[in-house]
Amino acid sequence: YYEFGFRHRTSRITLPEAVSKTFSITSILFDQAMEAFGSIPETLSQPEKLAGPIAVIGDLSKLWNQGFYIFLAVLLYISIFLACINLFPIPALDGWGVVMVLAEAAYGRPLSDDWQRVVARSSLTLMLCLSIAVLGKDIWDLI
Repeated sequence: YYEFGFRHRTSRITLPEAVSKTFSITSILFDQAMEAFGSIPETLSQPEKLAGPIAVIGDLSKLWNQGFYIFLAVLLYISIFLACINLFPIPALDGWGVVMVLAEAAYGRPLSDDWQRVVARSSLTLMLCLSIAVLGKDIWDLI
């Protein structure tokens, strides 16, 4: 038997029940993450809704007071969301590796190093600028 829950919500369940419950909860969180992806364009058009790492940490500290289970569920949600974002076909993310493999398979040869270097540098520059802008917004909101 394995114990499920934290602090006040503890009950004994079997391993198959725990696995089933884990898949069920993960499926729900994954569906919610996919819904959140649909709202990305709307959120990007409204900069006041953007939150960077400082705002996220502030929100997580508030969740800690609501209980460890809720805190852990939000961390799981953030982790699933970031894993999905990592699959975007943007250089510097893992999804770009998939695009490169598909492009090389389509052309029948590796893409030129110069082209890969230009795309990687420009995308990293764009991501760095976006990161600085979001971090700057977090700092501005604190002031």
